[in-house]
Amino acid sequence: HVENMLRRWEPRSSATRFIKSHLLPREPTNAHAMGTVMSSWMNRDNKQDTELDNHHKVLDVSINDDGVAILTMCDDLYQNTMTVEMTSSIRSAIPVLQQNEARVIVLCSSLSHFHVGLNPNVARKWKDRSPFDIATDMKESYMGFVELASLGIPLIGVLNGKVYGGGLPIALWCDYRICSMDVDVHFGNLSRGMSPAGQLSRLLREYLSPQDIMETYLENSHWDADDLMRLRLVSQVAPTKEEALSEAKRLASFIGGHAAQAVRDTLHLVKISYAAQVADEEAWLIAKKISEGIETFRSTSHEAYSSGLQKISISSNSPAHRLHQLPGAGEMPVGIMAMEVYTPAYAISGGTLESHDIPAKKKHGQDAVAVWDWQQEDSISMALNAVSLLLERHVDDPYLIGRLEVGTESNVDMAKSIKSHLMDLFPKDHYNVEGVDNTNACYGGTAALLNTLAWCKVTPGRYGIVVATDTADMDLMDSAWRGASAVAILVGSGKPWIEIHPERMSCFKNTHDFLKPRYSDQLSPVMKTKASVEYYLHGLDYTLEKLKEEHRVDAVEEFDAFVFHGGACVTFMKLVERHLLHRWKAPTGWKANFEMARQAASQTGGLYTASMYVNLLSLLSSPNNSREDVKHIGLFSYGSGSSATLLHATIHHDRAHRIELPMILEARELVSFDTLSRVVVGIEKEEE
Repeated sequence: HVENMLRRWEPRSSATRFIKSHLLPREPTNAHAMGTVMSSWMNRDNKQDTELDNHHKVLDVSINDDGVAILTMCDDLYQNTMTVEMTSSIRSAIPVLQQNEARVIVLCSSLSHFHVGLNPNVARKWKDRSPFDIATDMKESYMGFVELASLGIPLIGVLNGKVYGGGLPIALWCDYRICSMDVDVHFGNLSRGMSPAGQLSRLLREYLSPQDIMETYLENSHWDADDLMRLRLVSQVAPTKEEALSEAKRLASFIGGHAAQAVRDTLHLVKISYAAQVADEEAWLIAKKISEGIETFRSTSHEAYSSGLQKISISSNSPAHRLHQLPGAGEMPVGIMAMEVYTPAYAISGGTLESHDIPAKKKHGQDAVAVWDWQQEDSISMALNAVSLLLERHVDDPYLIGRLEVGTESNVDMAKSIKSHLMDLFPKDHYNVEGVDNTNACYGGTAALLNTLAWCKVTPGRYGIVVATDTADMDLMDSAWRGASAVAILVGSGKPWIEIHPERMSCFKNTHDFLKPRYSDQLSPVMKTKASVEYYLHGLDYTLEKLKEEHRVDAVEEFDAFVFHGGACVTFMKLVERHLLHRWKAPTGWKANFEMARQAASQTGGLYTASMYVNLLSLLSSPNNSREDVKHIGLFSYGSGSSATLLHATIHHDRAHRIELPMILEARELVSFDTLSRVVVGIEKEEE
């Protein structure tokens, strides 16, 4: 069309120069953008003739003496959709804002939703029009918001309810966004048969990668307040629309009290500018779809795609009970996304051990302890099994794993890490996986967890795996303390199942209560039992005291449950429980949780680095566990020598997955004492 016009007007050089300078974009573009440019130019004189419905109010404008302007979209007839009436009202308001020297603008809605984009009924009425006219009206329907955002005045958006389709670019044109907990942001173009408008294709790239944008589009995703916080699309979340608006007004007053010109200059330098070429192309593509009868707005369902697979969650949590400030860099919620456990398929009962003069059940509280085939299994193979389960069940893309750390005190190689063996589970070309083994008695798994949590905080979008794996080899007469298991933990930022809060406390010192000499004649560790218990309780008391003193986190008052490292046997766990109940006056509710947390330990024995994590899984998988009663918990990890850390965690039960630990323990085969004896002899020979 443009080429034909130029050909006809070629003899008239002045007309040609006019078309090139005023009609055509100054930057290289394509035919899609040309259609909108042409139609806008042709219809420029007809804008004032557009029939407007002036019988109802669509925008309320108020400005106080401090220069804070409140623009309230109140189109109860067309329900805050894209209309020429709204554009006209905004354009009428702009001179008022300028004349009254508005310093900050708050954009909000009086309806139960913020803005829901193009009205489907309008799109259906447009289908018999030319694409030129549709493109003009499409672009015109949101230009009022673009012009408002281009004033150089800070624009604060208050998002509530539905923010659908074209409502999303309106929200993104705001410089600061606060939402209420009922917000539902929906890209929605897939179900509507539409493509982006209002420069949305450019605006979204300020927050998401092209891959993430396409995932959102193809899955027809909805974002709630938690997702918006994680994506940094909003800066605050309030329980209600009214509280969100109140906070927006407070922020506006704060901004208005500072130098206006400096704010304007900063906006000019930082804010993404209106890109006419992008907006023109978007409008033309929509116009073509509507005019050509391509399916648009035919679906009445806007449900998101629901995967049949459990995938890594990349959302975050934002508490619903209070106004939530956006975490600063590195403060996005992090924690445990998933856990899988492997334990040997064999066990020996406490009664069998008792019958051979090994005090297992009565003295140490063990109903059974794990037994493993020493010729087939060790801490490496158990780690391989646990990580394999984790990858299979919870990780869609192994290339997202960027860290893998192991905690162990029973590696079979004095030089090569268990982590090295685990790399065989990843694609052959995936080398960029940091981390090695951590060794310090039973504490290595938690050391690996702390390292990986810190890594995930500064590496959003990627995930780490922590493995706690050990075989507690014992001399035959110490078999009440033997055990073996491996726990693989998927760690990430966003929306963790078990959120690990930054408030924690540690206690480290040099003690000599638990040793494994390299050339020892015995399988069992050299342990000073009384001293080891004293060091454990000192670390527990110190971390509880300091957590309250330095972080104002009172475990007794705030925690619903307390999970701790179980040492070598259930009797030790009961000793720690009594200490917490009597020394710290722990609430009686903890007592029932103690019993659930030690259920698995009574069946597996001493687990070294895996102990606390198996105890946690035992608590969460117990059929007697009430989700409502166990949300905020303490996690106390200990390793002789000595090292201790008390973590503060929140369980998000709605993000949980199936825990198979009870079924695994139930399915084990009980072996005879003779079998256990052969296992111990075999291990002793192997050690020699």
